[in-house]
Amino acid sequence: MDDPNTLLIRSKEAPFEIREAGTGRDQGASVRSAVLKRDILYYIILESKHEISIKATKTC
Repeated sequence: MDDPNTLLIRSKEAPFEIREAGTGRDQGASVRSAVLKRDILYYIILESKHEISIKATKTC
């Protein structure tokens, strides 16, 4: 991505559900790609229903 404060994540096959921290478990969006903003915690729920947390940060 051109914006250094964002990160693009993409699924080649199955869609995944994504939601920001603080959002209810039933309020995620089903997508094939998402843009993450720096320093915001996101939860990604895979098709297998495993949930992972991810946070984009900038390091030197």
